[in-house]
Amino acid sequence: MKISLHPRSALTALGVTLLFVLASPLWATAPDLTAPGVIASIDHSLTYNLGPTGLRGWIYKGEGSGQEGTISALSRQILVTLVGTNTPATDVLAPNDVILGVGWGTGSDPVAPFARDARKSFGEAIGEAEKPANGGVLRIKRWRAGGTEDVSITMPVMDSYADTAPYQCPKSARILANARDLLVRQLLADPNFLTTNYGGAIKGLALLASVEPDHSDYAKVQSRLQSLAHSIAAVELKPIDMFVWDWAYMGIYLSEYYLRSAEDGVPDTAVLPGINNYTVMLAKVQSCYGTYGHGGAGRKPDGSLHGTIAPYGPVNAAGIPANIAIVMGKKAILKSHGKLDAEIAPAIRRASHFFGYYVNKGPIPYGEHEPYMAGHASNGKDAMCAVLFGLQNKRLVQTEYFTRMTTASYNGREYGHTGQGFGYLWGALGTNMGGPDATAQYLKQVRWHLDLERRTDGSFAYDGAEQYGAGKTDDGTYLGKCGYYDVNPTASYVLTYALPLQRIYLTGCHRNQANTLDSAKITNAIAAGCFKQTCTTYTTTELIASLAEYDPVVRNDAVTELSTRSLTAEEVNELIALADGPNVNQRQGACEALGLLKSPGALPVLARRISDPDMWVRAKAAKALTSFGAAAAPQLTPMLKALKANATNPDVIDWSDPVQISNGFLAEALFDRGMPAITISAPKKLLYPAVKVGLKQPDSHARCYLNDFIQNRLSSEDVAALLPELCQVVTSVSQADTMWHAYPRAAGINTLAKHHRHEGIALALELLVVPNGYGWGSENFIIPGLNALASYGDAASGTLPTLKKYLEIWTPNSNLYKTLVTTMATIEKAQPPPPKP
Repeated sequence: MKISLHPRSALTALGVTLLFVLASPLWATAPDLTAPGVIASIDHSLTYNLGPTGLRGWIYKGEGSGQEGTISALSRQILVTLVGTNTPATDVLAPNDVILGVGWGTGSDPVAPFARDARKSFGEAIGEAEKPANGGVLRIKRWRAGGTEDVSITMPVMDSYADTAPYQCPKSARILANARDLLVRQLLADPNFLTTNYGGAIKGLALLASVEPDHSDYAKVQSRLQSLAHSIAAVELKPIDMFVWDWAYMGIYLSEYYLRSAEDGVPDTAVLPGINNYTVMLAKVQSCYGTYGHGGAGRKPDGSLHGTIAPYGPVNAAGIPANIAIVMGKKAILKSHGKLDAEIAPAIRRASHFFGYYVNKGPIPYGEHEPYMAGHASNGKDAMCAVLFGLQNKRLVQTEYFTRMTTASYNGREYGHTGQGFGYLWGALGTNMGGPDATAQYLKQVRWHLDLERRTDGSFAYDGAEQYGAGKTDDGTYLGKCGYYDVNPTASYVLTYALPLQRIYLTGCHRNQANTLDSAKITNAIAAGCFKQTCTTYTTTELIASLAEYDPVVRNDAVTELSTRSLTAEEVNELIALADGPNVNQRQGACEALGLLKSPGALPVLARRISDPDMWVRAKAAKALTSFGAAAAPQLTPMLKALKANATNPDVIDWSDPVQISNGFLAEALFDRGMPAITISAPKKLLYPAVKVGLKQPDSHARCYLNDFIQNRLSSEDVAALLPELCQVVTSVSQADTMWHAYPRAAGINTLAKHHRHEGIALALELLVVPNGYGWGSENFIIPGLNALASYGDAASGTLPTLKKYLEIWTPNSNLYKTLVTTMATIEKAQPPPPKP
């Protein structure tokens, strides 16, 4: 079964009717804004732009708005919080009016109240009103001070969206012209409009992509873009705090600027040294996994480049654009017939291996983590990967995957850690790598949102905050400044609407036609985007069939829905058979489903699957066994054996499983969730090799699964047998995902101190020495190290001279200083009194 053909989902070829989730018993009830006293209780600062009407308004978000596409699903009213001066809504609406319904055109029929999501309905109504036949007239059912009346506001007519929008679409072209010309006016009026940081680079990219030679101010704009390029090229690249964000976008801009100048026949060779500098410097500070943090990677123990990303760890939202900058730099250097530095090609390979590893597993996560499986939202990171791979000629599988995932992400555009700005910036750029049809179908699902974000002066607003947060303007006016950090929202949307011009590589210049998605794949991706909402109507048979689907989020959603059903013995047996079957997607999905269903009869097949040839099947089987807890005890022996057999040298990356996630899940089952009391009783010849593997896992989060196990279950005999690994876990930072690096180190020193191993004294002192750049979270191992020293009493007296030095280094009254004083006092008190004279 293909989800695009499901009879219940109201799907037709290239046309999907989105189904809106209505209510959940867990959601709070939307307030009636017309009831006495309710308006006064509303936080008027959390609002949404209401399109080119001149309005901003408060709209109810349900308590359960964490589900994609359902942020304001329960809203049936809009509270007007702001009316712009000299806008269509001026003199028609006022703050504290309540919009109860919306319509369009010049008809006299009463405006119907909102029957579903008020925010989406309002956005859709803007699009209808702007059609020539409706004369720009938006009709509103207005409640004011107890009275209800139908009123109208008139906006400029903008035509209708073409099915191919933004391609071959007069309305899209007009929206682009309005937004572009606003940016041009701002550029020419403000000498500081283009800054040498990532925000300035994004504005530069928007202008580069949208201002064509026939524009009246083309020469002036080009002069300013050239000045920006020369300024960026002249920046002395020194790694400082959060430098990767700036280097990434500035590097992309510099390469796009040069390539555009070359296309125009006047290559600006003055920027080539800068392009080479950004490209090589970014390549050199890339980690061994092809990732970046807010900054770059440290060096390896031998002093060579490409170590790990220091704690806090990788941040893919910064790192993927950095990798795009390297790919773009290579294009520019080759276009100029320059010589590629030896660092460039390996950097591209590392990034391609690491991010390509997520193909068929799920959306790109925050860092070196397991895939984000809550939906298709990843705040633009999948779209970034679609661009990263689409710009390379031989990455067709990866480009297709991330393009399809991005096309399916329309319901998740409004989700993002710290906000959604990168999703808005990169979304359409990602789908466009799959061709105009993919972009058109993706944007068709969010036209209501695009129209809501437009403003009367041609600009776009940015509404968003942490997760699914609402928005605001800085000065509380309709046209006030708003943005995602330093990302100008108008520039973001200009890049979307400039796709048909194909002036730069990000917007499709020289796009690889081999990456074009056919209609069946596009239809499937669009259907996948609302599968979570539609699959509740599927039969169990249909859900099981969905486990063969291309999209891993669909498979995950099918599994989640299956777990809410009461399956028959025959249906469980069908899943068991699929888990042993030839289809890798079905094996993955069946293992995941069996874990959630917790059928004891599934344990043998899950134990077989933790040795599956496919890593992600192994991972799903291991995670499934974790959910059984102690009930998985009969499979202890194969689980311990598989943990050892599946492990690879953590210092030599296996790109099929770079951070050994499948073993991480298995370690969770064995040492952390339900089975530790059983695992500790295993024969030592099985137990010790498994513990050694667990303590050496490259992922700090996976190492954490052994924290309690080694501290509270190992005997002194066990500690002696595992001593080298316990010492190593104290002194080493994990190779990957260093976010939780402190906790295994603390567990190791606690274990050594608990069993009075003298090795712990020197290791505790080592914990006090924190290399430059590794300070994040260090208190979480330094303080345990000090407490461990205190537990040694007089045996640690030799450490006192060293400890006293830190009294001069650490800030008095800090937690570190206070713990240090207590530790020293404890050791001194434990010393024997001096001999009597």
